Amino acid sequence: MDDSNGQTIPYGALMVAIPIMVLSIISLLLSLLWFTMQQYHSERWSCTTSQERPNCSNGSNMLTKDLDVGLMALAVSGSTTASFVQQCWFATHWRHDKNSEYRHAEMGTDRRNLAIGPLTDGPSLYCFWVQMYCYNTIAYVL
Repeated sequence: MDDSNGQTIPYGALMVAIPIMVLSIISLLLSLLWFTMQQYHSERWSCTTSQERPNCSNGSNMLTKDLDVGLMALAVSGSTTASFVQQCWFATHWRHDKNSEYRHAEMGTDRRNLAIGPLTDGPSLYCFWVQMYCYNTIAYVL
């Protein structure tokens, strides 16, 4: 099952990579469902006036919470999408990422910039920054 050019992930690691990708897809679908359900129900349940629901004393507070939930759902969806893209890139460009990791380890003592980890080159780096932004957005909302 080993390919001729050795670019993809080793066969032994596929037993771990495939279930993780399946769980990432399930997580992405659930977060999109979360956002869709929030959008569907927020119009009906946002308390713009206190007469709509008896337990809403401040309508603007409820509307803000609805927007926060929508923002959190979008951030989780974005983070999960970036994670899935990063996993697909790593699985298909495994050799490239390992060579890049080795080059970064060699240059690590001479360079002063931030070394994020083994996936600090190409699309993996961009996916990392998207995930970091989404995680910070979630932390802000909470």
